Amino acid sequence: MIFTILLSFLSFAHAFATNANVCKPIPDFDSLRQGRGSYSWVHRDNGSSTTLSYNGKIYFTEDERDIRSISPGGFFKYSKTTFGNCREIQVLSDNDGKLQRRYFVGRTEQSYEPEGRQWLQEMLPHIIATTGLGAEDRVHRIYAKSGLQGVLNEIGKLESDHVQGLYFSCLLNQPRLKENDFRHIFANVNKFIESDYEKGKLLRKTSPHLLQNDKITQEYFNAVAVMGSDYEKAKVVAYIVQNGKLSPAHFSQAINTVSQISSDYEQAKVLKQVIVHPALPERAYKDVIVQLGNIDSDYEKNRIIFTMMSNQKFLDQHFNEVLAAVRNIRSDNEKSRALAYLVTKHKLTPQNYLQVFPVVADINSAQEKSRTLQRLKTTMPTDNEQVRAAYVKTARTINSDYEYQRVMHGVE
Repeated sequence: MIFTILLSFLSFAHAFATNANVCKPIPDFDSLRQGRGSYSWVHRDNGSSTTLSYNGKIYFTEDERDIRSISPGGFFKYSKTTFGNCREIQVLSDNDGKLQRRYFVGRTEQSYEPEGRQWLQEMLPHIIATTGLGAEDRVHRIYAKSGLQGVLNEIGKLESDHVQGLYFSCLLNQPRLKENDFRHIFANVNKFIESDYEKGKLLRKTSPHLLQNDKITQEYFNAVAVMGSDYEKAKVVAYIVQNGKLSPAHFSQAINTVSQISSDYEQAKVLKQVIVHPALPERAYKDVIVQLGNIDSDYEKNRIIFTMMSNQKFLDQHFNEVLAAVRNIRSDNEKSRALAYLVTKHKLTPQNYLQVFPVVADINSAQEKSRTLQRLKTTMPTDNEQVRAAYVKTARTINSDYEYQRVMHGVE
């Protein structure tokens, strides 16, 4: 009985699929997809499916109820299927830019006038609001007619963060924008775009020359501060540091923004880029050192410290601060690694060695302490009595006779 019912159901499903209106296959436009402006968008919801694809620049009429033109060789295709019933419009542009319009209901091509034109008029507002199609031209026209506020009002009507981001990007490229305009734009980026991904993508497209203005940069930072994603926030801060001509105050603000990132990995990644910045002001160096205290992972902390120690000039100027950062490392292994890097990569003064030995003494592991002292023994000035005495004093804190004998070999 169950088998019979199942066969009947499958037969019905096959008949439905065979007889249902299906969109006429779209012609092969693969050669056109290689040009600028290629785009494909598919949306499925509650038994309906919508597909939009186009190639080239699309321009709407002034009332946005029709397509005015498509760049030569381009096309526009839109189809909507609801429970097997499909309608589709194709607008094709030949090599001279002349448009051919086609309208399909199911598999049958029908006259474009008037049903096809009317359907496109009905669908265009939704297409515009959900896909960002023609954003560049629309923003230019709205801005020319209604100014900045007109574009912002239109952005508020759009249905997705992605499309809003497209419009903001086009808006930022409008000519004759003033300082207050840019500040207003970034304030509205915060207001409208909730997605950290879309917000980050937009902020990283910002022209570097805008970040040379202190007031605009401040509003930019305000937009970054409310981002919740550590990954996206870190990418934007890195972009600011690499591309902006930041004042000392804004360098400090960039580092302060890093402190709002929870991920030690993302913090370290950005701070390493900050440290190697060729125009980093003295104040920012100190801010980075302070920020080290907010990183829990000793491994990530070491990544930053190693970057600091790779710069001899920086190390000479901030030796005490760097050594204090090493001392605050909890892991014996990571502390030993940092000290080994310090003494093998740099020529230390006798005074520097005297400062290093107390940090070595803080290492609890006899093996790690022994390894560090043996490394020090190969680089320290053994003819300096104070340095030798400090070495011996530190060696006596080793709680393993075997390791103690190893570090004292050749010293006494």
